[in-house]
Amino acid sequence: MIAFNAFLGTLPLPWLDMVALIWFALWWWTYVWYTDRRLTDQPTLSRLTDRFMREWMSRMVTRDNRMVDVNVMRNLTRSSQFFASTTMLILGALVALMGYVEKAAGVLAELPFAQRVSERVWELKVLVLVLIFVYAFFKFSWSIR
Repeated sequence: MIAFNAFLGTLPLPWLDMVALIWFALWWWTYVWYTDRRLTDQPTLSRLTDRFMREWMSRMVTRDNRMVDVNVMRNLTRSSQFFASTTMLILGALVALMGYVEKAAGVLAELPFAQRVSERVWELKVLVLVLIFVYAFFKFSWSIR
């Protein structure tokens, strides 16, 4: 217990930010676990989508004119590409924000409801956002296949 308290004392995060980060990570992990492993008689959205895609593809092979099918596939790909490119724009903005942490912290500290935090805490918060959006970019990119 003493080693854990010493470890928490070395982190630059205030206790409220630490609790918020742990809370966020816990709920993220819980959501991923629940959506991947829940056992129920009611099918999930991903299972239904997979089933409908397989049925649609088996019917598509038997049709002569596949122009509608090509357009459906193109629209599905475009929406994933749009979200992936939007994620890249957000990542670019977050990386640019890393260079202006002191100015951003100063501007937000002037707000009446904001709490003043160190630049190190700001960098850690922006880094968490960068990690989230890198994960989102890869998820959207993998969905294009």
